[in-house]
Amino acid sequence: MMQRSVTIARAQWFSSRIAMVLLALSLLSLADGLLAQMQRGVNRIDGIPGGVYSVSGPMPPNTERVEEFVVDGGSRDGQVVLQPQALYSGYWFGGGMWRGEVKLGDVPTVGNYVISVRDPYGEKQNPALVFEVVVWPDAETMRAASFSRIERWLDRDPFVTAACILPFGLFAALVDFLLGHLWARRLREEGCGEIYKLKPTGDGFEATCEIGRAMGVSSGMACRIMRRDGSLVGDGVVREIHRDDTVLVIDASVPVRVGDVVCAQAAAC
Repeated sequence: MMQRSVTIARAQWFSSRIAMVLLALSLLSLADGLLAQMQRGVNRIDGIPGGVYSVSGPMPPNTERVEEFVVDGGSRDGQVVLQPQALYSGYWFGGGMWRGEVKLGDVPTVGNYVISVRDPYGEKQNPALVFEVVVWPDAETMRAASFSRIERWLDRDPFVTAACILPFGLFAALVDFLLGHLWARRLREEGCGEIYKLKPTGDGFEATCEIGRAMGVSSGMACRIMRRDGSLVGDGVVREIHRDDTVLVIDASVPVRVGDVVCAQAAAC
């Protein structure tokens, strides 16, 4: 191979590793967030003094306005309260939903509080309308107790972290894909092709590479075999020629492997 093909191959190797690492980090961040959410529960709200936190849920039975809601729990001194504020339609099924806020005062007592939202008619309590509010003394203590490792270690939301890393991973994967096409085209221009099939025989190997009949090879021709980085592996001899590929016979002493590149001797010089 010529130097340009080697440069492209090296760039593709780096881009593939970068893409793999970034996509793996994004997936791990997402998994960390989902696991933390499962452990924490969907109706748990962690907060610190002075904080205001959004909350939402389905409509209690037989209610049409937030003014009809009955809110039980919180703190008696009004330092931990839930305030329903508005109605909206559900995103997925269009059912009635409400949104509101959990407000913590400046001096709430640290601990756990249970707040429930129900109708005034005595219907059975909907578990989706029972909220656990955990009050922490400060942000540092709350972060240290987080179920998410990313939040504990980096002070970052795992879902936001995954979303931020993902575009870079996809871009690196796209670069890897484009470099792969560029590398394959460059190989064809040089009269070379990649080995994609390798079969052991009694006295060596039978390798099939991406060199077609139109690339000027002939039966019995000696071909040079190289790694993607341009280092020499050995030689092989053409045995069969097809429209899109060529089969070579390679001696057992040659350390050939799938992914190596075959070039006609004249093209490799």
